[in-house]
Amino acid sequence: MSSAPSAPSVPLPTANELPRVATRFMTPRESLIYAAVVDAVIPRTERLTVECVDRIVLLIDGFLEVFPWYLRTAFRLGLHLLEYLPLFSRHLGRMSRLSRTARTAFLESWLRSRWVQRREFVKGFIGISLMGFYTQPEVRLHIGFDHQPSFDRLRAARMKLLDHDRQGH
Repeated sequence: MSSAPSAPSVPLPTANELPRVATRFMTPRESLIYAAVVDAVIPRTERLTVECVDRIVLLIDGFLEVFPWYLRTAFRLGLHLLEYLPLFSRHLGRMSRLSRTARTAFLESWLRSRWVQRREFVKGFIGISLMGFYTQPEVRLHIGFDHQPSFDRLRAARMKLLDHDRQGH
């Protein structure tokens, strides 16, 4: 989770509002729950906007298309589990309606759990969220990652291998 100073939470729509993004494989409720998880996990700066969270939700929704049916089902069931489990904890609210601080505290409590299953369950959602986070252009720019030189080196290495194979070596 982020150790940065607490910045304002992303304004999530309430259950009565329409979702901010139209997802293909997640229901509007599931996209709202996942947006709450993403908001709790990613570091917050003034450069990262609500649209960044929305793009992460859309990116992961696109990945669900290539997930096998059982992983897609497990992901969706896990979202609903994350939504309602805070009701049975000291936070007393659904995940999508908790404050950013309470959501982060809830997820961190699961990361410190003695039960391996609880820790790994939350680590899966955090890992997927961070993968989506680091693919965002403004994040890559902020951390100084320019992928073009890597692609150029890879392309040159492939061409060298192809030339080597064509010469019969």
